[in-house]
This record gives sequence, C-alpha cells and structure tokens, in this order.
Amino acid sequence: MTCELISFSHHRTSSLRAGKIAGIDKKLTRSLEQRYMDVLSASSPQLSCSPVGPLTDPSSRRLLINLICTLNASNPDHDFSNISVDQLSREKDTNMVITRIDSALETAYHILGRSYRERLWNAVDQVIRVHECEIYSFSADEDSEDSVDGRLWSFHVLFYNRKMKKVLLFSCASVMHTSDVVLDDEDVQFGMDD
Repeated sequence: MTCELISFSHHRTSSLRAGKIAGIDKKLTRSLEQRYMDVLSASSPQLSCSPVGPLTDPSSRRLLINLICTLNASNPDHDFSNISVDQLSREKDTNMVITRIDSALETAYHILGRSYRERLWNAVDQVIRVHECEIYSFSADEDSEDSVDGRLWSFHVLFYNRKMKKVLLFSCASVMHTSDVVLDDEDVQFGMDD
C-alpha cells in the first residue's frame, strides 16, 4: 500500500513537491482559465453547476484550477488538465471522509501501530485544519494509471482550506504484489510532505 500527502499553497513553499504557482503551473492556469472562459462564452449549461460551484464564478474556476494543479504536482508524469468536472465530487461530511480513509488504512495501522492513526491525522490537521476544509474526491477514469499498474484500489481526496488558501491531496493505493511477500514497515510507504 502506498499513500502520499501533498500540500499545495499559493503563498509559500510547503514541501519539495508543492509550492507557489510558477512556470508551467502559471501557463496551465492561464490555459485552463481561457478554456473555461471559451466554454462559458458558448453558453454551456454544464458549467453553470459543478462540484466546486458555478464555473461562471471566478472563484469557483480558480478553485477547480488549483485542484487540477495539485493533482499535476502530485504526479508529474500525468496531465490532469483534461479531467472532467464530473470526476470531482464534493464531500459533505468530514467525519465520513476520515472514516473512509481510516477503513482503507486499517491494515497499515495494524502494521505501523495504532498510534500511527493519531499521528497521521494530527499531521494532516496541522497542515490543513481538516474540519475547516471543503473536501473533494477525485475519481480517475478507467483508462488511467490506476487500472494498468496493478492497483487493486485507490482514492484521491483533496482538502481545501479557503482561509489558508491551501490544498492538501491525500492519495492512497493498494497495489497487488506478484509474489508472496510478507509486508514490513518498508513495504508500507507513507510520504508526508510538509
């Protein structure tokens, strides 16, 4: 099982893989903004509502673009700029999201010790203040890397703290092992940047 936390902020560098919008991200931001403006000018009713809010609203477009930039920062080998807004869903219940993540990580908690859960959520809360966040789930399409690299399941949850102007991506995947290998601490990877 591999898990990764990536924090993205527009005001300061918070980790090696996350930081201010610069270079390619600025170009991507302008490109996405132009694309959404072009679609809006064609009076597309599908953009009047989305999981992040109406894309006629500049702040909703900016949030969508920030979520896409965060996904791109998490996996530089994949371009998320063409995702459909339907691949994102707004999560209404923070506690349900935490419970779902905890359920997925139950085996890792068992291997790493029960105190790991508390340390993990304390670290996440320290970075993003989970209960102050809007939460979005990203569902990769069937042709994505998730379906071709031996993953049994994966999830991608984006925590957005509007006050902090920060996004944290919590990605986790269970990868099928091709041999009978006993997992030890080195096999369970948790990359927590920040």
